[in-house]
Amino acid sequence: MTSSGDFETFKDIHGERKGRMNRSKDVKKASNPGSRRQTGLTLPEDTMASETKYSLPRVMTVKELSDYLRVHPSTIYKLLRRGELPGFRIGTDWRFNVEVIDRWCLERNIKAPDGGTSSQS
Repeated sequence: MTSSGDFETFKDIHGERKGRMNRSKDVKKASNPGSRRQTGLTLPEDTMASETKYSLPRVMTVKELSDYLRVHPSTIYKLLRRGELPGFRIGTDWRFNVEVIDRWCLERNIKAPDGGTSSQS
């Protein structure tokens, strides 16, 4: 067993060990808004408060789009091959912007192949 004198010598040589209590005080100091500005650190909430907030457009996968349009996924791929469906690729996967798809659906319903509207009988 070691004596308390050995521990005191260890502390003198290596310095006092920071325990959980000391680290939590350091974290509290760093999270204090006043000290954060003094050190020049900016956290995401500081940056986001000064920027205009916006939302990213909703993007769907082939499976999600097929569920949304109530068609089979192979129909989605067929329309993509023909160049009739607006979409973009991320690597090898297709993605679709919901707003663009909604607009595409409206345009398809308005324009019929014979030049009339498809909603008329």
